[in-house]
Amino acid sequence: MNNPNPFPENSIHILKDDQAPLKSPNTALVAAATTSGFLLSTTSPFTQTLEDNPGDPDHPKRQTVWCLKDMEVEFLPQFKAENISTGEFVRRFRDMQWRIDNPHHPIAYMAWMHETNQRLREKVRQNKPLFMVRRGNRIAFIPQGCDTATRDKILALL
Repeated sequence: MNNPNPFPENSIHILKDDQAPLKSPNTALVAAATTSGFLLSTTSPFTQTLEDNPGDPDHPKRQTVWCLKDMEVEFLPQFKAENISTGEFVRRFRDMQWRIDNPHHPIAYMAWMHETNQRLREKVRQNKPLFMVRRGNRIAFIPQGCDTATRDKILALL
């Protein structure tokens, strides 16, 4: 029987903190989730912002936000208990074909998660934070390096 998705079509799960994205525990959590079959939001999967901090101008407020699509994923553990040596663990972790042949084994999950985490961290390194400007209840996000005319247009909308 096909289980209907209990989540609305555009429903997302938001993970937010005040850590730099490479230090945020949510980055590894997102890597684990996507390795397990969960999907990033298609509209805005990742945003990092910096905002002036009037109480401490030398340390702006930082916010890192990850958005995952709300969904269900079926886990299919299909391995039997076993004892293996450190050498065998290393061999399996590094062996792409073994991981493909044993996709539901914990060693395969750990290796895929590690690789996914490395790719996410590389994308984060290439992504510059947006500057967040508040005026009353309105917020604007300004890309770093945008020209003065664009910045002024964005701020004028506030």
